[in-house]
Amino acid sequence: MKNVTGLARIGAGLVSAAALAVLPSAMAQATASKEKAASTLTVVYEFTGSGVEKPSSNEKHVNWQIKDRYELKVNMSAKKPSGFPAFHKQDAAGQAMESDRAKAAASAQKNAQPLMNEASKIMEQCGDDEDCMMAAAMKMAQGLSPGAVAGLKSDVAKASVMPADRYQMFDSSTSSGTYTIDEKSYEAYFDAACSAKNEAKCAITKTVKGQGALTTPDGKTTMPGTVLGELDIQTGSVMLTFPLPGAAKATKTITSASQDQKSGTEQVSYFLSVPNTQDIKLTAKCGACKTAEGSFTKELDDKLLGRKGTLKVSWKFTRG
Repeated sequence: MKNVTGLARIGAGLVSAAALAVLPSAMAQATASKEKAASTLTVVYEFTGSGVEKPSSNEKHVNWQIKDRYELKVNMSAKKPSGFPAFHKQDAAGQAMESDRAKAAASAQKNAQPLMNEASKIMEQCGDDEDCMMAAAMKMAQGLSPGAVAGLKSDVAKASVMPADRYQMFDSSTSSGTYTIDEKSYEAYFDAACSAKNEAKCAITKTVKGQGALTTPDGKTTMPGTVLGELDIQTGSVMLTFPLPGAAKATKTITSASQDQKSGTEQVSYFLSVPNTQDIKLTAKCGACKTAEGSFTKELDDKLLGRKGTLKVSWKFTRG
């Protein structure tokens, strides 16, 4: 019995120790960055795809492989915190506060309207005569109800209450990055002169290869930053707009035995195209949010043959 009791106490101690170990992490809460604090967003784009098309109808033999990678680093800085969100949806408490402020402002405007009307009359009567305006204003003030004045002051005070700082924006200045393009395909389309038995007579091989620094369309390696981000200090979450990498250059080589396609080599520019980027947000729950990261995938058409490939986007935001 004594051993059982001892084991129970040890077990309870271990549970308590484990709870204490995770407690700081669970209770970690975000605090705002200093204004203008340097922050970075790193985004890795991996576009891959492969396949073979060799139907039993013997009309073609096509295979392809794509392995492209882009990495973008965006330089960002913190803005002054605010009580109003730009990207995050305002919670119920925030919506209720804004509703109360709007009601108070409407009430103040309604109650102040008679005073504004009287003030307009005084200005019409007195023109630029300051003594006349002062005397008329004093007379108007004497006729005001103390309760009405107190109510107006209360409404103005309620409408003027600003929410506590909760959200912090981050904007971007510049960006830079690197890329690797590695694509290849083999195509043979059969007809009376070319079949699976002698497909080398009509085979077309394409390769696209390149690596280096991402650039602007005019070749600059320091690119503008196009990202905006927002931290919700209270809930510990971040939301950032989705950037696309810059331009990549590669060498495309075609080796063809087909009369329908000429052999040759050319320089090509690649721009990763992702539809509806304005609808994509990089979001994460991150506690203290010194760092935040995430990933997602999308199916896209490749540029080489128009076949389907998978784009995996991985990102990490680090704030100062």
